Amino acid sequence: MRYTVTWTKKAEDQLAFYWMNTKDRQRLADASDRIDRQLKNDPDQQAVPFGEFYVYKVSPLAVLLRIRPDDRIIEVIEVLPFE
Repeated sequence: MRYTVTWTKKAEDQLAFYWMNTKDRQRLADASDRIDRQLKNDPDQQAVPFGEFYVYKVSPLAVLLRIRPDDRIIEVIEVLPFE
């Protein structure tokens, strides 16, 4: 089943901050696009459980997310740099 990937305001702000402060903006944009595409299908099989949340990594980003299976929604809560 396909999920809809959403980003909280906090996550969007963090992504914008990293984008503004990186030398390779395209790489960061590609990673965020890949996160959106890949999490749409079977996110619980791709992301690593972390308490009530999940962590998903696509270099140079790692995201903390919540999976809401009843609503078929992925909510990206936080963005961190990751190599």
